[in-house]
Amino acid sequence: MFSSDFGFEIINVDDLSLQEERFLPSELLAYARDENESSFVRDIEGHLTLVYQLLDTQGHVDDVRHVPRVIPVTLFLKEDGLFVLANHKNINLVKKALNRVEKVDSPKHLLLSLVTAFSKQYFDVLDTISEERDKLINDLRKRPNKSNLARLANLQSGTVHLMMGTKQNFEMLTDLQNIEQDKENTRNEKMQLQDAIIEARQLSNMCSLNSQVFQELSS
Repeated sequence: MFSSDFGFEIINVDDLSLQEERFLPSELLAYARDENESSFVRDIEGHLTLVYQLLDTQGHVDDVRHVPRVIPVTLFLKEDGLFVLANHKNINLVKKALNRVEKVDSPKHLLLSLVTAFSKQYFDVLDTISEERDKLINDLRKRPNKSNLARLANLQSGTVHLMMGTKQNFEMLTDLQNIEQDKENTRNEKMQLQDAIIEARQLSNMCSLNSQVFQELSS
């Protein structure tokens, strides 16, 4: 678990009182409460607003009824701190990713470290999906049944969902790189941004490949 000398807070927007809501921009609350919000980044007077698609790891990939999904989370960066606007559906995912973050030296370094940690949560699930897909293919060749066909369809649907989410994340980080290119960032911030982009690109490519395999299976 990291420690910092700057402001950091995870805010559960589902638990805010009306009085507490007055201290937050209404558009931030709207982003955080929109379950269908797309990934994006905006820089307004040096304050970054960023939405990232988290992988929902709270289901069981090997459950025949489970369809992999993504959930958006909103981050707000100021000069003196970072605020993560979460809700009941994603707050535990944020806390889990936070456990991967170690030493950071600025709010921006923390934001980029968190985004990298969010991306890393995908890899184990993608490996499990690939293994489950291959197992189902072998089972279907031996004896097709409704359960296996339903599970394969759910995995295919989930893979398309993940592909769209990871593509959005990669494009958002590319936009962030363009925003940050003329800023005087620290060496750690620059390196962490590059790491985040590399992870996001790899994830997007993996999801695209998985989706292509499923398309070939269904054709």
